[in-house]
Amino acid sequence: MMKCTNCRQDVPDEARVCGYCGHRLKSTPVVEPVDLQPTRPVSTTPASQPVKAPIPVPPAKKKRRWWLILVFAALGMCFFAAIVLVLTYLFVPSINLPFYIQF
Repeated sequence: MMKCTNCRQDVPDEARVCGYCGHRLKSTPVVEPVDLQPTRPVSTTPASQPVKAPIPVPPAKKKRRWWLILVFAALGMCFFAAIVLVLTYLFVPSINLPFYIQF
C-alpha cells in the first residue's frame, strides 16, 4: 500500500488515481528486461542474389463525385427559376403565363 500525495489516504500500489480524492498518482513505469541476444540466427543473402527493392505504391486518389455536384447545381437552378416565376406572377399580374402554369 502507498499513500496519496494529496489526501494521505492508503491506496493500492497498482492504482493510478486516488479513490478518495481523485488525485492522479505518480507511478513508476515497470520496465521489462530486454534480451539482447537474437533468438534465431540472422540470415544473410548471398551476393549473387540481388535484393529486390519494394515497389512504391502511389497514394490512392480521392474519388470526386462530379455527377453529384452537377445534379445539385441543376436542382438548385430549377428551384431558383421556379421561385422567380412564382414571384413574377404574384407581383406582376399583367404577365400572361402559359396554359400549363395555372395558379
